[in-house]
Order: sequence, then structure tokens, then C-alpha cells
Amino acid sequence: MNIKKHINNGWDLGILTARGEETTIKQIIPLWLKTHLKIDFNLNEKNIYAVGDRIKNYPGKNDSERKLKVLIEYRKTSKYNRIKLIDDNKTTIDLIKLYNFEY
Repeated sequence: MNIKKHINNGWDLGILTARGEETTIKQIIPLWLKTHLKIDFNLNEKNIYAVGDRIKNYPGKNDSERKLKVLIEYRKTSKYNRIKLIDDNKTTIDLIKLYNFEY
């Protein structure tokens, strides 16, 4: 999947990471992506989740389950009816397949 191509085609981008410190992630990741992808786009802060955050304390017994719970809730409450996920964790990918998310 080519993220830059999706953004150029009008897709919005979200970040769902197992890292913690969500406040910091919301500040750093947009800057890093703009520099790395070399395109100007708006990454909405409400589309950034760091499920390892100790203060926000996302529910779930592991990172994969926390990510899935965020995706399920996001699909219910967001304007998006189609969500694609890129993840390097096979457990997460296997879990999201059960809920008909694209990967």
C-alpha cells in the first residue's frame, strides 16, 4: 500500500500506534510524516491514537486488542465507512481480519 498515493487521492490519514505518550505522538508524528513523505497534508489530531499511553489507558489485554478496540469504536463514530490498516504485527493483522478491516 502506498500511503503517499492514498493521500494524493484524497484519503485521510490516521495513526494507530502501540507506542505510549499520546500527547507527544500527536505533536511529533505529523511533523515527521510531512518531512518523510515530502507532501503537505493535514493530519487531524483526532485521528492519532497511541494505545500504549499509560495516562489514557486504552482497554485491552495487549497492543493488538487495544488497536482493534480503537478501530471498532472509530468505525462506529467517525465519518469514515472504509478504513485500511498498515501494521507490522501479524497478531494485529490476524485480529483485524476477523472484523472486516482492510489491511
